[in-house]
Amino acid sequence: MRNAAPGVCSTPMRWLVPIGILAWMAGLFVAHHAIHAGGCMTEARWASQNDEVYDRELEVE
Repeated sequence: MRNAAPGVCSTPMRWLVPIGILAWMAGLFVAHHAIHAGGCMTEARWASQNDEVYDRELEVE
């Protein structure tokens, strides 16, 4: 076994960092799909909902 130079990561750390980053990215990907599966609004649907809210605000004034 050779000694690592100061400031150089040891072998287990070289694998743990990329694995951790990949696991984090996979978690974000799963969360992203869960949000879309919950019912993502289309732009047209969002715009019509926004128009309805604006119309209601005008009626109040």
